[in-house]
Amino acid sequence: MNTVRTSAAALAAACLITSAAAIVATAPTVSAQYKLDESSVVRISLADLKKRMAEGRVVVVDVRDAASYAQGHIPGSWLIPVETTAQRTAELKKLGKMVVTYCS
Repeated sequence: MNTVRTSAAALAAACLITSAAAIVATAPTVSAQYKLDESSVVRISLADLKKRMAEGRVVVVDVRDAASYAQGHIPGSWLIPVETTAQRTAELKKLGKMVVTYCS
């Protein structure tokens, strides 16, 4: 049986909501390649994130590397390392949900 450990730090870090189009610009190394419309970036509280997750209105994306994800992540989050977000943006857009990105 696989057990997922979720740290309080990982949950607290999950407070950035972006549109799927802006997800490719969540890290400094990537943002130099893409223009980020900062008006599309909204911070939400942890309580609001939990509510949206329970309602299935968001996709939570962990943009760290696989080793960090394996050590602990938000249950149900997708692992999409920041260097691969550009290739996955279309897939996320098709879901028609808000995209929440986090790292720690």
